[in-house]
Amino acid sequence: MNTTRICCSVCDTELEPGFISGFPSHAVVMSSWVAGQPKRARGLNPQVVRVSPSECHPIKAYRCPDCGRLEFFAGRET
Repeated sequence: MNTTRICCSVCDTELEPGFISGFPSHAVVMSSWVAGQPKRARGLNPQVVRVSPSECHPIKAYRCPDCGRLEFFAGRET
């Protein structure tokens, strides 16, 4: 079991885990970090980008319950 404490870089309070969601349609999806510049997909929606699943690193988000700061990590277990 991982017992590493993750603390706020501003006030040193222990952070609470959570996630950042995206809303492409009726489903909630977790956001991912992808290296480089976005590659636009062909089609009518300019916000749609092409990515390979192997390029995606799920974002782990943490929130400080005292000051509200959000801190993010991608690609490694924390």
